[in-house]
Amino acid sequence: MTRLMKKKDELLAQGDRLLKPLGMYPVDVEVESSRTRPLVRFFVANLDQSEVNVGACAKANRALEAYLDETLQFGEEYAMEVHSPGIDRRLARPADFKRFVGKEVRLKLNREFDGRKKLTGIIKEADDQKIVFVIDDESLEIQYGDITRGNVVYDFPKVEGR
Repeated sequence: MTRLMKKKDELLAQGDRLLKPLGMYPVDVEVESSRTRPLVRFFVANLDQSEVNVGACAKANRALEAYLDETLQFGEEYAMEVHSPGIDRRLARPADFKRFVGKEVRLKLNREFDGRKKLTGIIKEADDQKIVFVIDDESLEIQYGDITRGNVVYDFPKVEGR
């Protein structure tokens, strides 16, 4: 396991602990390094699956920032952002993939499947280790470790007359 993956897992675990009392959980976290200071970006959702508003992001930001300031994991100079999962909802944890079984999803992979690293298809099944992903009637078993990023494909409602 790479150092960055270990750091991500640690941040998600601490995010679970800090955000649960607020009725939230971290969907995913990204850490980007730069010459000046690291950027830590959390994507958060409500436990009741209601929409995440700006106020909720602000509460999450205060809790997470206090933890990062206290532990100095990124030194004294870092930037942090807190976002909702968005309209093209980010999927990162097995529970998220399980929740969206039957939905169309875009995946970015860290290795090629059928010569491609980007796939769009339907999640047919999901368990704690892998998903079964269907593309044009072909099923692929994909381990979570092979998924760099997953997003739900938002189905825009049809507007009559257009």
